[in-house]
Amino acid sequence: MPNLNIPAFQPATDELFVYSPQVGTAPAGATTMAQIQTFMRNNSDVLKCLVQRLWQPQVQYAANQVVWSPNMGPNLWAKVKTAGTTLGTEPVWSELVGAEVNDGTVVYTMCEIVPTLPVTVGSINVNDDYLMTIIYTDEDQETVQLVKTINGITPTSGDVDINRKFYNSLAQLGLNYDTVTFDQIANTLPVNSTLTFYVDIVTSQPQYAPNLDIPVSGFIVVTKGDNNTVPIKFTLSPIDNATTYLGEYTTYNSYGFKGWQPIVLSVNGAKPNYTGNVTISGKAPLPISAAGVGRWYKLTGNGVLPAGGMWAYFGFYTDSSGDVSSGASTAGIAAGGTTVIGGNTSFRHGFAWRIS
Repeated sequence: MPNLNIPAFQPATDELFVYSPQVGTAPAGATTMAQIQTFMRNNSDVLKCLVQRLWQPQVQYAANQVVWSPNMGPNLWAKVKTAGTTLGTEPVWSELVGAEVNDGTVVYTMCEIVPTLPVTVGSINVNDDYLMTIIYTDEDQETVQLVKTINGITPTSGDVDINRKFYNSLAQLGLNYDTVTFDQIANTLPVNSTLTFYVDIVTSQPQYAPNLDIPVSGFIVVTKGDNNTVPIKFTLSPIDNATTYLGEYTTYNSYGFKGWQPIVLSVNGAKPNYTGNVTISGKAPLPISAAGVGRWYKLTGNGVLPAGGMWAYFGFYTDSSGDVSSGASTAGIAAGGTTVIGGNTSFRHGFAWRIS
């Protein structure tokens, strides 16, 4: 866009409107043609400068030139993105910031004249009822009710302890490893709360708690019910995948802690029932006529074990006089159907017991 020399605006004054009352004779001070021409040229030059920002038909616009029209939306003007020549009629202007408008070979981008500032907090007021009013820079506002107390406790530093449900150390209850007892834990832990902490059976460790009589090192979880008369449950989970232990603290008859009890997962492969008891199949000798584990059997002849399962056996040889042959005995465990006293022509004697 060419540089313009913006002239000082010349307003229409009285001296430009002095006319001659007589034909052919101009009185002193009458307006001259030169004055009128100078006035008109000044108005034209000033108007030319103003029109540089006003959209015009069939003119060339350079890139980044800004134009405006009263037909545009509020706080909008158009910036030339692609230079070119406008049409003979004004385009329809978009009211969306950033939208593109085509006008002949000219392409505009719609922009804000005054950028919209982000909405921020202008002021905050709090009344005597702890009702906080937030006023934003766009004159919108909202109110928030502040917390005065929680369960009757007034916040001091912003935090309120409202009888926490979970504690992850003895220190949170004001207890320490050197002196802590089951009574202290039971009396200090709030109702409906759980305490978790680590204990060690090594006396040199800081987590050693001599008064808790723990059988193995591990994590202790203490669970307290909704009142102080409900038994408090203790669970000891070893860190080496060993047996877990349970304990119970009760105030009934002033009993206190009832001792650590191991949780038995299985006995000889048999799992405990809901009462914690394990029923083990009888392994005592059963009559020869019985079947299954525990059956007792007399070995004679070739010393062949009965079919099925595994058997523990013992056998020996005798000579024709009935005396036991020197060193002629055998014992072991073998599958049913195995010959265990074979390979000798002497009399054979023995017994077997089914063990599985």
